[in-house]
Amino acid sequence: MNTNSLFFFLTLALSLFSCSTQKNMTAGWDYSSAPDNEIYVLNARLEYVVNSSDSVSPQIKSLMESHQAYLLEAGMDNCLLKVPAKNFDAFIDETKFLGEMSYKNISAKNVTVQLSDLNIRLENATNARQRYLSLMESSGSMDETLKLERELERLNPTIEQLQSQLKAVETDVAYSTVNLKWKTKKKPGIIGYIGIGLYKSVKWLFVRN
Repeated sequence: MNTNSLFFFLTLALSLFSCSTQKNMTAGWDYSSAPDNEIYVLNARLEYVVNSSDSVSPQIKSLMESHQAYLLEAGMDNCLLKVPAKNFDAFIDETKFLGEMSYKNISAKNVTVQLSDLNIRLENATNARQRYLSLMESSGSMDETLKLERELERLNPTIEQLQSQLKAVETDVAYSTVNLKWKTKKKPGIIGYIGIGLYKSVKWLFVRN
């Protein structure tokens, strides 16, 4: 086999091998540059290639204990975690010990306006309820009292709903969501071994010459 043919097969084998191991890495927006007066909900999706799936669970458990995280869902090759926002960056950084990262996506949702709106609506509804209660105390007729009671019945569910929505957003701000997924590292197939073998052979020839 002449040198040109050898290089052709080497290039073909290595290109096929590299395609099978290509990574998909997405950094996402750099939320650390956001103004201090803005509030964000942080989310991460990470995928790793690990040497052994048996070692993943103990490692994740150790990470959770170190960063006060807790488990939402768990599967054979994935888990969904809640991590305190103050520990988010450190937690993400330490997941590198799980194995070789194949995918990373960090997202940050700005909820500043949403939180402000919920707080204003809740404050207005609470103040309205207090006014109705004060009017009931000074009410001089049954009809007026019944009318005020109906307004209170309308307001109470609204207040409860706003309180629930506000608590949900505040919880998401305080605890970031991390979606972890992993798969076991596979040995190179026959094409991969051929590529590696050709590479070593050509390298040996060049070194020899």
